[in-house]
Amino acid sequence: MVLTKTTAPDSAQYISGLGKTATGTIILWEVLDRLIGNVDIEEKVGSGNFLQNIRLVEEYLAMVFHRFMENPNPQIKIYINGEDESHRIQPWDLFLKLIKLLSFILMRLFAMAKE
Repeated sequence: MVLTKTTAPDSAQYISGLGKTATGTIILWEVLDRLIGNVDIEEKVGSGNFLQNIRLVEEYLAMVFHRFMENPNPQIKIYINGEDESHRIQPWDLFLKLIKLLSFILMRLFAMAKE
């Protein structure tokens, strides 16, 4: 992996808005087609492998950074393939705290209904 402070020629548009913010960090991961080797991305196999790798990256980031993304006002927002909310990675809590809480509430409601 090579870390640089510049972008590929076509990628400058993605970071052009950085100067307008007071704080922030952007990580622009370029040339992702190298993940699949010498397979033509237009071929079904190459495209499937590429998309599967993108999904794996998304799942990994959702798990690792879930604590920073799960509040109503999250500390970080991570997007893949776009900047609008439809491209924002949703947190995945490996420990399923929310499900445990809902399960507890449902059990309490069930117990109260029996009384």
